[in-house]
Amino acid sequence: MMGRARGRRSVRHYPCKRPVPLSVMRHRLARLMISRYGTHAVLQAARHGNASLATGDLGGLKAWLRVIVVIERLQATKPADGEGVH
Repeated sequence: MMGRARGRRSVRHYPCKRPVPLSVMRHRLARLMISRYGTHAVLQAARHGNASLATGDLGGLKAWLRVIVVIERLQATKPADGEGVH
């Protein structure tokens, strides 16, 4: 095992980088899906969610459902009921 200490997992440490919050990661993924799939971004995210469900990955399904919510908010042409406009 080159480059690994026995009994330890190899972890890379980047002193200047902090972990990215999940909400930011979801936003980035939603924007990427929109740029790649356009108006079909929600459909494609739903397909990924279905694939997660088919393999029994409920955490993955939950994550994709949250991404779908962000995609819908980013693609909305008007605010949802109860949402304010700046």
